[in-house]
Amino acid sequence: MKELSKKLLLALSVTISSQGMAAVSQEQLAARQLEASDQDRIYISEQLDNPYSLSNMQEAFSQYNTLNKDSTLSARTILLPTHKYIRINPTDESHLIMMNDLDGDANGSIVLHDYPLDHEIVNEGDYYVNPVSETDLYHPVYTVIPVDYVMPKGLPYVVLDQLYHPTEEEYEVETLALEAAGWENEAGCPDSEIVCSEEEMVAPEEPEGPQILSTADSAEMKIAGWFGSRYRPTGYVMIQNTDTNAMEPLRQAKISIGRGIWWRYTHTDDNGRFVAPKRYRGKVRIRAKWKSNIATIRKSWNEMLGIRVSDHLMTITRSSNGKTKNIYFGDDRLWYKGTVHNGLVKYNDFAAANGINRPISGANVWVWQNGSGSASTPMFYTHRHLSTISSVAGIGQSTAWDVLINQVASFAINLLPGRLQPDMLFTGLKDFNRTSGKVSTDEIEQVVFHESAHYSHSVQAGAWNWAKLVASELSNSIAHGDSYVDGSEPSYTAAKQISLAEGWANFVEAKAMLSVNQRFRNGWSWLSPSTTRSRMNNFDMYTVPMTQTRTEFDSWFMHGIFWDIVDSDYDNYSRLRAGTTGIPISNSFSGYIRDNLLLSQSNELYPIFSLLKSDVYTACDFGQDLVSAHPVEGPKIEELFHSYGYTCIDGGNGVVKPSTPSGFYISSYSNGSNHLDWNASSGADYYQIYRSSGTSSTGTYYYHSTVNAPTTEKSVYVSSSTYFKVRACNQAGCSSFSYPRLAYYQDSSECLDGGLYKTNEPKKGNRETQKIEPVPICPV
Repeated sequence: MKELSKKLLLALSVTISSQGMAAVSQEQLAARQLEASDQDRIYISEQLDNPYSLSNMQEAFSQYNTLNKDSTLSARTILLPTHKYIRINPTDESHLIMMNDLDGDANGSIVLHDYPLDHEIVNEGDYYVNPVSETDLYHPVYTVIPVDYVMPKGLPYVVLDQLYHPTEEEYEVETLALEAAGWENEAGCPDSEIVCSEEEMVAPEEPEGPQILSTADSAEMKIAGWFGSRYRPTGYVMIQNTDTNAMEPLRQAKISIGRGIWWRYTHTDDNGRFVAPKRYRGKVRIRAKWKSNIATIRKSWNEMLGIRVSDHLMTITRSSNGKTKNIYFGDDRLWYKGTVHNGLVKYNDFAAANGINRPISGANVWVWQNGSGSASTPMFYTHRHLSTISSVAGIGQSTAWDVLINQVASFAINLLPGRLQPDMLFTGLKDFNRTSGKVSTDEIEQVVFHESAHYSHSVQAGAWNWAKLVASELSNSIAHGDSYVDGSEPSYTAAKQISLAEGWANFVEAKAMLSVNQRFRNGWSWLSPSTTRSRMNNFDMYTVPMTQTRTEFDSWFMHGIFWDIVDSDYDNYSRLRAGTTGIPISNSFSGYIRDNLLLSQSNELYPIFSLLKSDVYTACDFGQDLVSAHPVEGPKIEELFHSYGYTCIDGGNGVVKPSTPSGFYISSYSNGSNHLDWNASSGADYYQIYRSSGTSSTGTYYYHSTVNAPTTEKSVYVSSSTYFKVRACNQAGCSSFSYPRLAYYQDSSECLDGGLYKTNEPKKGNRETQKIEPVPICPV
């Protein structure tokens, strides 16, 4: 933001005095100003005559039908508008929220701009409005909407013009309207965006030989030299990977495409290719919006304040259609945002393949190249819980915000509206160069994977759970200058939640890096996949408080135990160590970690992630839920957790209730008895048969069978409303009941003297069934 003055920067900054933190320095202000200086301002000139206004299009139709006596469009004497060109005039925060939802609506056909669309652009750039305070958010915004589009209720706007969008069939009419309005394309006016003078026009070449042309043919040929036919703009956007120097696709990025008043949204695919959703004529502008389904990424100050900035990528003409925009390192306006964006996309791919079913979606992400070289996931936008965090931490909202931003970003700003506050912050990315001396794509992606794991965890666990975590780390930052300290602050209970949350993020960070980039950065060096796995398999767990040096592989965080839950390797050398001395401490396994557990499935991380719920704060909460989810593995889970020092876990005996017997039915009826059949249940020691008078009642215990079906109901008499059901049992308990089956019976009113039935047709409920021989079982 070139015009952002030092006075304004001072106005935006906040001095934090209550905790003794220093005010923002002049050097920091200069760095902040530099952060915004890589964006260019859009400059416009005079208002243009709009060729698509209803009156101009009506005149073009009349002219065309006059020139072309055989016109198929002669019936279109009165046009109706298809679109409206409008100016939105927000005056309060609710209007800004409505506009945020409006942008990209109607299948991507509504694109908001901070400049009027019917003016000539003389300098292409990224923004038009340059805010100096939050009050500047309430500036006019321009767009085009379908004539039948229903605007959000209460959003103030005015209609500037009624428009007509010509169809493909009306191509020549559009040409006449463009010429009449003075709009030329690059073929006839190579040095201009839209309009050029008579002197600049390039006349079409005259064909050789004598020509006999009608008036309409002559006019069409003249126009054809200045205007080409419509084409569908397409191209590629690629971004440099600084570790390989290869160009990678900018994937799933939101792209706005347009010319003049007609704009549309689309997205790049996984190859970086985009295709315009409509056809255009002439020079078309391509911009990166940085507001996708995954995240809205903000970098400069006007983006922080909510201005709808879209970074200019390139222009495309018919002759250059299909061109590629390469984003190289050094293009700070685009490279940092694009690299973080790609990292988020790669994380979502990893999450989907590994059972993390809470991907990044609709997040607010702040990205700065300057700052302290840190990252954080406070989830202010998604959870809107700044006040909750402040309350839990026992500090004011302003202080909470200021401390977090100072710690993470090395500067502070005034409180912003909730819709603009970040879920994730990445700052000082220019310092992610610890292994090679140059800014590393892989280093940035590694921290993106870590914070993305936090994002998924926070959505799974909920706002209150996450507020307590952020408040704890915030309190530690205020009191100790360290978010984690030694495992005892701000309390042992709070530190247990930090151990769980940071352990999960470290675990996912390692797994994702090995999957995506086939290496993992540890401190100042890169580790190969085999070395990383070996080090994680030999993770040493430390008790708290931990005053020994904490590393990726020596910690009081839980990533070691998470790794052991899903890996297939046995730990040979991992130790449980004292946090203050580093000396191995005694446990039931001579101080070693005992890992005989493997919870492996195609979605490898699901057994862990599925349990990171709102009531899970500590290793004890998680471990006991893990036993409940996998009771057969209970003894191994208990053994693993006990060896890590978590003796709070009771793994049970590994015996689980058998499954409900399947295929239960009454197979036959003979000699007054119902024959019951079912399929064996794995792990069952015996079966219980119950009899009831309906399908919903529990009924009464009737028979105990130590063998599998079939068995026979021994009753001498069954009434017309008798149902049977069965369940399987063992020492862990009994399964649920099978679905009740209605028994066969014979009506007592049909008994003859001597105890014989007078009919040989037993009934099942009220329906007749198979015939059997009479049997002497009438009730006495």
